[in-house]
This record gives sequence, C-alpha cells and structure tokens, in this order.
Amino acid sequence: MNETNMENVTEGITEKVVEFDLSDYVVFAMMIMISTLVGIYFGCFGSKQKTAKEYLLGGKTMKVLPVGFSLVASSISGITLIGVPSEVYTDTAIYSLMIPSLLIACGLVSLLFLPVLYNLNITSVYEYLEMRYSRTTRSIASCLYTIQCLMFLPAVIYIPSISLSQVTGINLHVITTGITSVCVFYTMIGGLKAVVWTDFIQTVITISACIAIVVIGTHNIGGFSHVMKTAYDAGKLDIFNMDPNPFQRNTFWTVTIGILFSWGSSLSCAQWSVQRFMSVPTIRDAQKILIIYWLGISFLTGISVYGGLLAYATYYGCDPIERKLVSRADQIFPYYVLDKTGYIPALPGLFVAGVFSAALSTLSTTLNTLAGTLYEDYIKRRGVTEEKAHIIMKVIVVAIGTFSVVMVLAIERLGKILSASYVISGVTGAPVFALFFMGMLIPKTNAKGALTGAFTGMILLLWIAIGSSLTDINHKHHDIYPVNTCSDTKLFRKFTNSSMEDEEMAGVNEEDVFFLYKLSYLLYIALGTSVAVVVGVVVSYITGPTDLLTLDPNLISPPIRRFLPKKIVEECQKAQEEKLVVKKSGYI
Repeated sequence: MNETNMENVTEGITEKVVEFDLSDYVVFAMMIMISTLVGIYFGCFGSKQKTAKEYLLGGKTMKVLPVGFSLVASSISGITLIGVPSEVYTDTAIYSLMIPSLLIACGLVSLLFLPVLYNLNITSVYEYLEMRYSRTTRSIASCLYTIQCLMFLPAVIYIPSISLSQVTGINLHVITTGITSVCVFYTMIGGLKAVVWTDFIQTVITISACIAIVVIGTHNIGGFSHVMKTAYDAGKLDIFNMDPNPFQRNTFWTVTIGILFSWGSSLSCAQWSVQRFMSVPTIRDAQKILIIYWLGISFLTGISVYGGLLAYATYYGCDPIERKLVSRADQIFPYYVLDKTGYIPALPGLFVAGVFSAALSTLSTTLNTLAGTLYEDYIKRRGVTEEKAHIIMKVIVVAIGTFSVVMVLAIERLGKILSASYVISGVTGAPVFALFFMGMLIPKTNAKGALTGAFTGMILLLWIAIGSSLTDINHKHHDIYPVNTCSDTKLFRKFTNSSMEDEEMAGVNEEDVFFLYKLSYLLYIALGTSVAVVVGVVVSYITGPTDLLTLDPNLISPPIRRFLPKKIVEECQKAQEEKLVVKKSGYI
C-alpha cells in the first residue's frame, strides 16, 4: 500500500490516506480473472449446459462441497463483512447468537421443508405453490421474490464499490459497470456450474482475507487475551440481555428469534437456496449442504464478530469516529484494515478482493436464480423450446445486470434506499415464507386463506416499516458504550445508519410514537409470518378448509403426514413404490 499524509485542519490531526499499490492491484485482478476464466470454461468447453435444467441445476450432478461453499458465499455479502464488525464495535458481540439460532433453523429446514421440495424434483421453488394452492399464488410469490432481488442487487454492488473507489481513485460508476459486466458475463455463459465454482473460489478468497487480517491484527495488538480482556472490561461480551421487550433493538430474544425466522425463510423457500439443494444427486447430499452451510456461516460470523472486537481493542485509546477520521460506524473495519495492516504487501488488496468476492457471489447467484424464476414462472408456460429457453435466460441475466448498474445512480443520490432495501427484503420475505409454512405444515389451509394471510402480513410490515422510517425510531440510540478517546474518556453512543449529529436533530419523543413503530427491525419477518399464518388459517376455515382426502401427501411435510387420512397416505406410498420399480427396470 502507498501511504501519504494529509493534514486535517479542523482537528489538527495528521491523517493517513491509504491507496492501492501494484501488489494490491495484482491480487484483485487475479480474483476477477479467475472468475471470468471459470465462466468461459463451463460456457464454452467443459460440460456445457444445453437445456434449461442443466443451466439452472447443473444437471443435478453437482458435488456437495462446492455447492455448500456456494450457498455460504451467496449469503455473505460485502455488507455482512463490513456491517458485522461495525455493529460489534458500536454495540456488543450479541450478533454471535446467530450461530446457535442458525443451527436450529438448518435443522428445521432439513426436517420439515427440504424433503418435500427435493422429492417433487422442481426447478422453481414456486412450482410448489401452484401444486398446493393455485397458479395465482405461485405468480404472486414469484413476483415478490423478483421485487426483493431487484431492490437488493444495487446495494450489493454499490457498497463494496465505494471501498474500491476510495483506495484506487477510480470513478465509482466505472467500477460498478466493470465489475457487474464481469459477473454478468460468467453467469450468463456458464450457468449454475460457473456460479457454484466461482462462489467456491471466491469463498476461499474471502476466508483467507479475514483470517490473515485478524491473525496479524491480534499479533500486533498483543495477543488474543488482550483483545478479549478489553472487550470484557467494556461489556462487549455481555450478550445475554434476557429482556423480553420486543422494542429493544438488540436483545437475546430479538436476535435469536429474528435470525431463526430470517434464515429459516431464506433456506426453506428462497429460490437461491432451494436451487442449490436441487442441484445434487440425492436428498442426503442436500442435507450435507446444510451442514457445510452452518459451519461456513458460523465461521465467518465468528471471525467477523472477533474483527469488531479487535478493532475496538485497537482503537480503545483513540476512537477514529471521535477524531473524525471516519464519518460512519460502517467504515470502521475497512479503515482498520487499511490503517493497521496496510504496510503488508497485497493484504489490503486481498481484503478488498474478499469483500468483492462476497458481493460477486451474491450477485451471480441472484442473477442465475432470478433468470430461472422469471423463465419458469412466466415464460415457460408460453411453450418456449429448450433451445430458446437457454438464450432467453441469458438475455434476462444481461437485462437484470444492466438494471442493477443503472439503479446504483439512484442509490448514490438517495442514500436511504440502502436501508430501505433491507426493509423490503423483510416485507416481501415474510408473506412468501408464510405461504410455504401454511402449505407444508397446516394441511387444511386453502388458496383464499393463504393469499389473504400473506397480503395481511405484507401490509402490516409495510405500515410498520414506513411509520418507523418516518419517526426515525429505529435510528435512535438506547445504549452507550465507553470508548477512551485521545483527549479524555467519553461515552460513545451506538448508531446505525446516520451520523450522530443528524440523529440529534432528527430525534423524536418515543412516548408520542405508535408502539409498533418501535418494534426491533429483527422481528419484522417473525411478526409478518405469524400474522399471515393466523389470518390464513382463520380465513381458510371460514371459506371452507381443504378436503384432506383430495390432498396430495407429497405436498405435506413428513412429520405432519402421519395426521393425514391413512387411506391417501398408503395410496401415495404404493404409487411411489411402483414408480421406483419401473425406474429401476429401465423403462423411464
């Protein structure tokens, strides 16, 4: 890294401006080159995909390890690698509670949802909703997923591009256009196989960058025990806040329940995850993917949490936020990397490559799955041939990538759209999860009840999200944590999306705010799903519940099937056995 000095006149502090040197550019360029070559290989040479199923599912011949890594990579964006350390720096290590909560979510998905979806052998996860309820239900759920992706993708591109722009001086829009073009290229020509293998390589890069930074940083500060002692003395390790109040931003209950519903919905009914489960030969392989996924996410979460503690211990005597060296908490960890490890050749380049790798993984996954969703749920029914389908999905990938780059212009001008994208993820995710939950676990629900419940949950969350945003409740500070500044010991207020000065001006009296607007953002999906399910069940019984004798048992979760009429379960089992015999004989 090259370092120059620039005088901060207002504060009288000498501030280092850190930029990429040749070794950093080489590391970053190698990551981009490898991703491109993988796409070229699968698109032009080895194992080309000629049909829609081969393009979307890799011919159901994918290996467990790369698919598992791909699932991990798809869940970890640059936002996560930057946001988690910042959250820990300004709050506590309570985000580590995600690890046991995610384990429970993976177990429930493996037991309740995965057996149904895998055995149906579907390409689009929303096919299930048509089988269970109606084509209208399928189309609505698919539409909500599309909206969620289109709102989320620009943020995924924008945030890591800012970091690269700052250290290279290259225009932000040149970076977003160039990086997105590379991702669109290898996703378009290589299909799922290219996405999975680039995800695998990019995950290795991300993990390597994180390990290198925390190991070197820990050594420089005096060891692991020093980091943990500083965190303990500051109350950072006090993560068991058992207050059941749902209006506190971060407590044991809001984090564990919120993560359980959030990750449960993502793994059980999101196209990007189910598509990977369907790409391996057996259901046992799909369940192994869940194990790899939990291990990978747990490791990256743990190392990100520790990264926040490491940055806190490093700057305990001189807080960069108080010194105006960074303007927002989410800049803390990138600043730490450049400030404390920038003297090591190629390491900052590896970190930025890791952040971008995570972003590219999320982007390529979403491009591939969204192309499949739009084709399967809206275009395929028009009688398109397999040859045309392959071309159509490539065109969709290009169109979505172009849209995302254009939307970055809007995000740059309207910064609050970043936080809004996460709110929309919750607003659209909860009703879709409720549809699958009712479909597999509550056999008597019907299409009218399911759709009514889903819309009720979505409208409720929209109301809360808009009201909360207007009153700025979720941006207010409730806790304080000590950070010893250079001049004296002060109390540093925890903040999320806006600067301290902005919040002091925008603060409102909480007593005058409607109570639901104060709900922790972590509980949005839990509340929306619960309300949708309750309303869905009630409306189903009012309008006439589903006749269980007409219900296909394959659409119901295995633990619930035992409560269905014995007659239809036996008939279903007999039909499956006959089909298996015919298949083994070679006739199908």
